[in-house]
Amino acid sequence: MTPILPWRGFLVVSGLILGLAAGFGGLADRVLLGWTDGAALQRVEEALIAEIQAIDLSLSDTARVFAFQEDIRHGLSEGTLDERHLFDVVRSIVERQAEPGLSVTIYGADGVPRAWSGRPGEVVLSSGFIEGAGFTDVAAAGIRLVRIESVRDTSADSSVETERLGVVVVERVLAPSTTAMAPGPGFRFPTVIGPALIATASGSGLPEAEGFHRFDVPDARGRPLLTAAIDVEDINGTRARWRARAISLVFVLLGLVAL
Repeated sequence: MTPILPWRGFLVVSGLILGLAAGFGGLADRVLLGWTDGAALQRVEEALIAEIQAIDLSLSDTARVFAFQEDIRHGLSEGTLDERHLFDVVRSIVERQAEPGLSVTIYGADGVPRAWSGRPGEVVLSSGFIEGAGFTDVAAAGIRLVRIESVRDTSADSSVETERLGVVVVERVLAPSTTAMAPGPGFRFPTVIGPALIATASGSGLPEAEGFHRFDVPDARGRPLLTAAIDVEDINGTRARWRARAISLVFVLLGLVAL
């Protein structure tokens, strides 16, 4: 059997490395994004919905923590209003929750803010607001996700609904207006293929042009939270970046083999 010369062995090894790296580069973007553009859009849509719903559920849990806090009930009760103590209680709960970007406002029964934390936006509390339902709104800080819970006096009988003592509003900015505004309408929200454009549930201002995939983002119960749009061209851009990385990896491996 004729022995393989060293340079031929190098070519064989290099060819194998080149083939494996090229194959990895060709498959990596499809494994990450999907085999077709439609599959990629579906995957990104599901990931974005899951992330927004997780934020909404976290805000809902936080709102309930505040609404059922005895110190807040006592602080809002008629004749015992102590706004300084309310500020201390709110700050303490926010620190314990450790939720990034959280802002909280405690309103009295008259709709006047009594205590707050973070950078909350203004909320108009109409008499017909839906308790325990999230919604999006655009404020000075950007587009935000908001949750509202009533504070009620249940000290006598927790099973009986009593008069509302006040309202807890918790919110989190999803995309800031200072640095994340898109060149056109909407706010930029990061995804695995690039920034999606998000807007309130009405969807006003999002692009209608061909090449954009629009979809609604509901909460866990199916109620609308916001509307989003993804530029299909971002998929091609992400695939190209993955392939470029694969090519770079090929040259790195070839350099290591040649040493």
